[in-house]
Amino acid sequence: MKFIWLRKACLFAAALLIPVSAGAQSDYWPEYNVVQSELSRMLDAMERNLIEMEAIGMNYKDLDARFASFKARSDDLNQRYDELNAYCRGTFEEPEYSRRLAYCDSMGAQLDTLKAQLEPEGAALLQIATELDRRSTARDQEWTGLEGELTNGMVSLDKVCMQMPLSEQGQYCHLPPAPGPRTLPMVQDLNEALNASLAEAQETP
Repeated sequence: MKFIWLRKACLFAAALLIPVSAGAQSDYWPEYNVVQSELSRMLDAMERNLIEMEAIGMNYKDLDARFASFKARSDDLNQRYDELNAYCRGTFEEPEYSRRLAYCDSMGAQLDTLKAQLEPEGAALLQIATELDRRSTARDQEWTGLEGELTNGMVSLDKVCMQMPLSEQGQYCHLPPAPGPRTLPMVQDLNEALNASLAEAQETP
């Protein structure tokens, strides 16, 4: 059974934030607003992704418990079948033959009834597992795409910030606020990486 680890937001390397030379252009606010809007959209999507992955992880945990219960009952049924088969094999004289035949027929019917009840339950559990795998894979793929978008968004933010005077960089050069607690550590890390990139650019002659 697949186990979902709560994914942790990665820290993009500061090297991805490519400094550019500050130009004479001062009309950077439209570009800045577009970048901030896009970053906010990405962070919202990442927060939702992490929330759903947590829910999927809880679903997997519940499914594991249900599978464990199903396996225990299935193993018990198989053992009872083995014991019954061993008891019902052999050559016996009457009246032992008739007594064993009646017992084996009755007990076999009971076990067959239990088996008929277990088989649909097992099939349903496998169907649930398949759907959880599908949802998990979809969220993984979505996260990978969002990581790429966020990396590009950080490059764009770094570029537009390089057009700002230092007095404005400290006030405006940061990501939008984290939309929730799951993306907060990532936003903090990325802001640190952005600050380091801008500081390095200032020191470069």
